[in-house]
Amino acid sequence: MRTVKKCCVMLLIIGGMLPATPFELGASENRVVNFANDIAPIIHEKCSNCHRKGQVGPFELISFQDVRNRAATIQAVIKDKYMPPWKPVSDDLEYSNDRRLTAEEKKAFASWVESGVYRSFVFPLQLDEDQWVKAIELKPTAKGAVHHALFFLDSSGEARRLDGRDGQAGISGMSFLRGSQGVGGISGLGGYVPGAIPNILPGDLATRLPKGSDIVMQTHFHPTGKVEWESATLGLYFADRAPTRKLNPVQVPPLFGRFANLDVPAGVSDFEISDSMTFPVDVEIIRVGGHAHYICREMELKATLPGGEKIDLLTIDDWDLDWQDTYQLKEPLSLPKGTRVDVRILYDNSADNPENPNSPPQRITWGRESNDEMGSLILQVLAKDEQERPKLEAAIRDQLRQAMRGGTRQGTQNSAGSRISQARKGIIERLDSNGDGKITFEEVPSSLRTRVFDYADLNGDEVIDEKEIQQYISRRSNR
Repeated sequence: MRTVKKCCVMLLIIGGMLPATPFELGASENRVVNFANDIAPIIHEKCSNCHRKGQVGPFELISFQDVRNRAATIQAVIKDKYMPPWKPVSDDLEYSNDRRLTAEEKKAFASWVESGVYRSFVFPLQLDEDQWVKAIELKPTAKGAVHHALFFLDSSGEARRLDGRDGQAGISGMSFLRGSQGVGGISGLGGYVPGAIPNILPGDLATRLPKGSDIVMQTHFHPTGKVEWESATLGLYFADRAPTRKLNPVQVPPLFGRFANLDVPAGVSDFEISDSMTFPVDVEIIRVGGHAHYICREMELKATLPGGEKIDLLTIDDWDLDWQDTYQLKEPLSLPKGTRVDVRILYDNSADNPENPNSPPQRITWGRESNDEMGSLILQVLAKDEQERPKLEAAIRDQLRQAMRGGTRQGTQNSAGSRISQARKGIIERLDSNGDGKITFEEVPSSLRTRVFDYADLNGDEVIDEKEIQQYISRRSNR
């Protein structure tokens, strides 16, 4: 077989301080938040008196690790004004033992918590012609702060349009996926975990980078307790010609489980989602992998051949977000037409799960932030006969369409009309500031935009109309 020439292009991203996130302290002072200078004094003054050994607090809040492990819970009780406990509501007097947090302290803690979630960065490739890439390599400098990264190819321009829109470098979470719904414009290119080495595609296989496309690197940063500077290098290994066969990614369930009714009640230790897909042509499996967040416990990907024989493609019985990876087969695995792949993903949202981001456990639904959940098994697949590749691609598209239709239809059939009408009216009244019966991007508070539009803006036009609101409420009422 002809040896494929490889070349490498280096793209440099100059990051900011991690885990610090800019926020405005006053009219003339802007700086970044870090644990030692901003968060520790708040915790020690307002929380640690009760949250330490021998006191009434249900857990300790003494060290950085204590606070980091309970960050989501602390943020939730602060927002609800449940903690710190303080009953007086009068503003006429000042009390020496006032435990309430000031507006600036709340802002500081919220900024620090948000720094430990996902952030996506856009790399405009500025290619004047199509290219083919065999592998991607990431070399971060703040190794303790970079938790993992996923790479996406964007030929729609959606990510470039969103870049910097919230006033910070890059894009919050994975909202760039919303505009294309994962079809046509944006596709996966693999990922990075600490210690991973580039998986170079075998033979002449390569992934197409269309002219004018961008690479989006979605990164999960962990707070480390100190200011970090990140200057990451992204390397692309190019092939010198197009491959003879095209590699197709298959997600089961599609779109990281967005339409798989991923809604895990608090305290449930064995919540399961499942899905399957049947290949309409003979295929070869090149790579397998999975993606989920904190409360995932098990993943299983099995193939059932037409004659009934079963093959274990991937089983993970102790999922760890820190070590998600892509697993390249030593030799391509041939599967005949009619082979069905079955996926099972198990989640543990109980207090016994040490990886649970919430204490006590809280309901967790599908979402793009780190404390939400996702779930898919991903296969990189070849049609054995290149002439039959269109059939394979049509089946992949049908799999996504069925998932999208199923999610909407189920919610609609199980909804109560009057309850939906009242809820829809309530949402419009709260967010529709100009009274036109629609909700635009600008009408939603910045802290809620990602969540509201991820769930309700089904066509990605940044306008939530009456139909989309009804479908959103229908799905929510079915939960």
